[in-house]
Amino acid sequence: MWGGAVDNLDGRTLCYLARAVRPRGNIACIGLVEASTLQTTVVPHILRGVSLLGIHFSEVPREWRVSIWEKLASEWMPKDLLNNTVREVIGLADVPRACDELISGNARGRYVVRIGGDI
Repeated sequence: MWGGAVDNLDGRTLCYLARAVRPRGNIACIGLVEASTLQTTVVPHILRGVSLLGIHFSEVPREWRVSIWEKLASEWMPKDLLNNTVREVIGLADVPRACDELISGNARGRYVVRIGGDI
């Protein structure tokens, strides 16, 4: 389905991504939010050439992180990202309402929480 993925969940999500990434795709694993276990086999990695790339982000030099964040916010950002994925830009006071909508299944898309300044 995808040429690559960035996974910060692990667990069942990483298992799914290993099956869904196209042959010779890459998965960058940067977190263990869902679980700290790898619940898959080596089959997707061997037979389809899928690479699992672990990233220990706290060890990445600050200059690299700043450079990557700058690119993600400019030249690497898909041009229609906000128009196609963001449901609503909300303030902190609206987070409980947004959570209720998400939990009830009445929300489609993403919420962007404005912490301060313009988005």
